[in-house]
Amino acid sequence: MEIKNCIICGKEFTPTYAKQQCCGRKCAAIMKAEKQKANRILKYCETCGKEMYVSQAFINKKYCCRKCADIGRTTLVKKVCEICGKEFEVIRCRENTAKYCSIECQRKSLRGEDNCTCAQCGKKFHVKPYHLMKYGHSFGNYCSRECLTEARKTLMLGSGNHQYGLKGPLNSSFNGEVILLKNHKLTERMVYCPEHPFCNHAGRVKEHRLIVEQNYQLFDGRYFVVINGQHYLPPHISVHHLDGNHNNNTIENLIPCTKSEHSKYHSSKIIKRDEKGRILETAVIKQGELLGSPEVDNQQPSTGLTTCEGSETRC
Repeated sequence: MEIKNCIICGKEFTPTYAKQQCCGRKCAAIMKAEKQKANRILKYCETCGKEMYVSQAFINKKYCCRKCADIGRTTLVKKVCEICGKEFEVIRCRENTAKYCSIECQRKSLRGEDNCTCAQCGKKFHVKPYHLMKYGHSFGNYCSRECLTEARKTLMLGSGNHQYGLKGPLNSSFNGEVILLKNHKLTERMVYCPEHPFCNHAGRVKEHRLIVEQNYQLFDGRYFVVINGQHYLPPHISVHHLDGNHNNNTIENLIPCTKSEHSKYHSSKIIKRDEKGRILETAVIKQGELLGSPEVDNQQPSTGLTTCEGSETRC
């Protein structure tokens, strides 16, 4: 083969193949590096300042090696908060992006100037304009829910309330003519009857009391009071359910009584126990037994299953 000159050092050499351009490996490595530099971008390491050539895919590369990257990530740079003016430190990679010292300052930066004054406490605060247009209060603007609650306590009284004077079905909070009311472990039916002289604050009366009043002629008149020609049960008179079921409001199951009589109806039970105190049986004293007929001898309480020997009543 013909003799060639090395394109790097200019030395003459005899090539071993037709396309050989360099005299040796050192010159070939230099030629390869120059070709790579021609197709890459020159950058400088942010830690040590060393030159480095990167491709377009690694255009954001900042460090020449892992050691410089670790130093760059742990080095802190001092900055000043744009909101409160406090000096704070951030890592170097956030030097151009960090603006605030805390989340509170960052949130304050999103707010505008104070454009509202609380109608209750007088405090100034910021509200977004679109929020004022969409959720503007008819009574004014308030800085917190507590101030709004305190303002409503006075502004919604009397004629200021949009439901002032509306009762019964005309009021939006009306739940119907009959509602269920929990009374301890019982559920009672409450009927809307605002003209009743002994109704509660909501104008309701227990249904079984109304049924007894409608059938007053079936009972002793001492349990009733007459008001404007109508018979009513006064508050000190109770109504007893004979079968113990408060949902059974038929007239046959109801009987008016005083509170002391009502207590006797519910306390007239005899509990039988064994020698260890365990309950064996509960006997219910029926009306007319023991208390009602004391002159009858050898009375026994009636059980819920059979007729006890010696008892004059049958179950």
